[in-house]
Amino acid sequence: MHSNHQLSVEPYEAHLLESFLYCVYTSRRVTPRRNEKLIWILAQHCKWMCSRVTVQLSGTSTFRIPIRRELTNHPQGSMDSKIIRIERPVLGFAARAMFDIDQFIFDCKEALRRDQSQSSVREVVARAVAGPTAVLRALGEPQKAEMQTLYRADNLTILNVIWAPWMTLLPHNHQMWAVIGIYTGREDNIFWHRAQEGGTKVEAAGAKALVATDAVQLGDDIIHSVTNPIPRFTGAIHVYGGDFFGLVGRSEWNAETLLEQSCDGASMARRFEEANAFLKKT
Repeated sequence: MHSNHQLSVEPYEAHLLESFLYCVYTSRRVTPRRNEKLIWILAQHCKWMCSRVTVQLSGTSTFRIPIRRELTNHPQGSMDSKIIRIERPVLGFAARAMFDIDQFIFDCKEALRRDQSQSSVREVVARAVAGPTAVLRALGEPQKAEMQTLYRADNLTILNVIWAPWMTLLPHNHQMWAVIGIYTGREDNIFWHRAQEGGTKVEAAGAKALVATDAVQLGDDIIHSVTNPIPRFTGAIHVYGGDFFGLVGRSEWNAETLLEQSCDGASMARRFEEANAFLKKT
């Protein structure tokens, strides 16, 4: 048995539902937290007790979603299936409509689990920054230079990096691979290499300007400096293949002499505080 139900949802709920269905459609796993949110929305609007809900989209496929009884907060009742019809196409819109931080972290972890190389993580980052407005809405309008930690583990760090206007970070290495995705502003990278094999001085080897929607990979031996050349904040998602703030023997190179000196995640974070202090003076 089944009965029909026309679902009417609020805009933010529609985005959640669309994003969920997009994940199902593309065979991506969905975080438990998002799944429970979806079920709560369905339960609140439809007031049912059932074992399965069938979602039919206009001109698209049909999806069957299991419903957990305990999340509906309704007495034991009918175990009928319910049919929800959404009378407008939504697939493909979801990826641009919203950026969910929890889902993004989950996707990065899943990509790394499937493939230890950074290529699969770059695909996740590229997909996210392809909708820069949605990322900006989720992370918030940048207010100061900072490295905001979204996720940290031994094998993965995800940062929301905000560059102050005209801010420059010294040449430095990471000692781990990185993926950078820009969602607002511009980030100019100069790439460096050691002037002599085993030497402590570096010389410029290339450059690349990144703008919103760009996503690039950096190898674990890359040395680069970063500048925000525009008079407003730049925002980027940085994903690292390790604990960025751990003890990894990181180096930076003096701005004047280009000679190597030791640094760590904490000292790099101080550069952002210095940039904020300088910005207040200007």
